[in-house]
Amino acid sequence: MVQPAAPRQANGRLTIDFDALAENWRLLAGKADTAECAAVVKANGYGLGSAPVAQRLFAEGCRDFFVASLGEALALRPSLPDGRIFTFDGFHKQMAAEYTAHRIVPVLSAPKNIEDWLAAGLASEPHALHVDTGMTRLGLSADEMAALAQDPDR
Repeated sequence: MVQPAAPRQANGRLTIDFDALAENWRLLAGKADTAECAAVVKANGYGLGSAPVAQRLFAEGCRDFFVASLGEALALRPSLPDGRIFTFDGFHKQMAAEYTAHRIVPVLSAPKNIEDWLAAGLASEPHALHVDTGMTRLGLSADEMAALAQDPDR
């Protein structure tokens, strides 16, 4: 009888150069002129660890951080108490209290997100609009933005 092979042990090693990461952020922030330069740390910092990456970039002056979901934002908040954390996945009205309690900023990318945000009475709370810039992926279309701009209640 043939015995299955023993599982192989992982022998790879990843070394993260936080100094290089910080230098890259400083370079980009310097090119941003008067705009804010943010960091996207979704998917656990693309495998580098969202908390240590965000903490180092915060120490360098970064204040705005983007994650994919509310769950990622809530997991990051204890490591980043003073940073602004944005979520790309819109607004989920059943979780409205979580956004405000943990100072999470939703990125509203569809008319439904905006309607839910307003219906929850959160118009004065921080939020961002995601505009489709032509990649035809996510975001409000030019027509949706025009309609939004024409409505003074929005």
